[in-house]
Amino acid sequence: MERSRERRIKGLGVSPGIVIGRVFRLESGGLSYSARRIPHTLIPLEIQRFHNALKRSREEIAEVKERILARGLHQQAYILEVHQQLLEDRMLIEETEKLIKEKLINAEWALEIVLKKITEVFEGINEEYIRERKGDIKQVIQRLIKNLAGEASYELEEVEAEEVVVVAHDLSPAETIQLNLKEVAGFATDAGGWTSHTAIVARSLAIPAVVALGEITASTQGGERIILDGTEGLVVIEPTEATVREYELKKQRYKYVEREL
Repeated sequence: MERSRERRIKGLGVSPGIVIGRVFRLESGGLSYSARRIPHTLIPLEIQRFHNALKRSREEIAEVKERILARGLHQQAYILEVHQQLLEDRMLIEETEKLIKEKLINAEWALEIVLKKITEVFEGINEEYIRERKGDIKQVIQRLIKNLAGEASYELEEVEAEEVVVVAHDLSPAETIQLNLKEVAGFATDAGGWTSHTAIVARSLAIPAVVALGEITASTQGGERIILDGTEGLVVIEPTEATVREYELKKQRYKYVEREL
């Protein structure tokens, strides 16, 4: 008899619902970059690189916002406005330029230093909602670093499969809003919290979601069968047939209760 490969990981359910589908791994490059020193003569060019990345990042967010508004998601568009405001933030821009000039380092390195400084400030704030805004800062700086490297942004709208559960280390609010509701049934992430923008968007769009799983990306390769329970905050990887039947019944009961409400 073949040994069961079923694995269960407990996280935080931030948007209710049950999904039985297949894993779609969304790879994240994180903040990977080459830190390097620059000669004094290249300071103007490095600052220009930084401003070019700012411009491209602003254009990307504006394009996403336009598509979201075209879908009638006016309430959710405000999340993107936070990222737009961060890309105009004087502290972020001026501090990055200052580090490039004074430490003679490339823009990517300067941005990581700025990220650490801002994160330390946010960590000292007691209110959870404000504290978790450090995630938005990180996502904006990650976008900037990707644009400095000339990496193309992946569009989640291109995902085409039935009952897909997107698995990622984290998802920015922009990525969450772009989830193709016709194709993507839910998502599970290593990071995230109840008051993160991603969680708020997921609930407003009724996308089942479990966050703060810690090891979901390390536990999947892509294509595995997966059960996501956004109500209980649980994911089951490679479930047994008995578990699938159990959750099919739970899913039917959940839909019945939802209709009755």
